[in-house]
Amino acid sequence: GAWTPPAPVARDGWVINACPTNGPAIAADGTRVVVAWFTAANGSAQVKVAFSTDAGATFSAPVRIDDGRPVGWPDVLLLDDGRAFVSWLERTADGVGEVRVRPVSTTAKGDAITVAPAASGRSTGIPMMVRAGREAIVAWRQGTVKTARVALPVAGSSRQ
Repeated sequence: GAWTPPAPVARDGWVINACPTNGPAIAADGTRVVVAWFTAANGSAQVKVAFSTDAGATFSAPVRIDDGRPVGWPDVLLLDDGRAFVSWLERTADGVGEVRVRPVSTTAKGDAITVAPAASGRSTGIPMMVRAGREAIVAWRQGTVKTARVALPVAGSSRQ
């Protein structure tokens, strides 16, 4: 019924002196909340996720979910079993970008799945997801808007 005072999800000390287009993504269901964000604190680019079970009053320790060369632009879905399904843009060793997704919990990361190759910069836009039954529809820009359907992980599956 009322807004609460703002509180940080995590304090990593990153300061950006520019327009923050590479912002956080949030998903919530009742008192369950998950936040995914890009940070470059201490010169180290990372995509992180944190969970709350008390409507955002407190958050778990952040979990790093990228594969070591993130560009950022995360999006996140909250799964029925409490895990998150996160998308982000990752740069490969040869400089090409990829839209990737992975399930994650407070204690474990599932395997990353490459949805599609994409430019590794702003021309890809911000990859976005929406849940459609047992799938996530992932959308990004590559000249025109592209979409892909990705099966959501099943609770209790070995792939996390």
